[in-house]
Amino acid sequence: MGIEPPDIYIIDSRLPGNTNGVEVAIEISLKFLLACIIFITAYEMLEKELSKQDIFCDKK
Repeated sequence: MGIEPPDIYIIDSRLPGNTNGVEVAIEISLKFLLACIIFITAYEMLEKELSKQDIFCDKK
């Protein structure tokens, strides 16, 4: 029996410790190709950071 992914992931770009929300989103996207990921953050640089990652180039 496989892992059932959540219907949606809600992630902040900055997480506690040394964890980066973009890195977490990449890991999720690699494991679950059709994952729905929503970023909620107060940091304006997130869009620029996401645009640097090829894995997000065809995502809305």
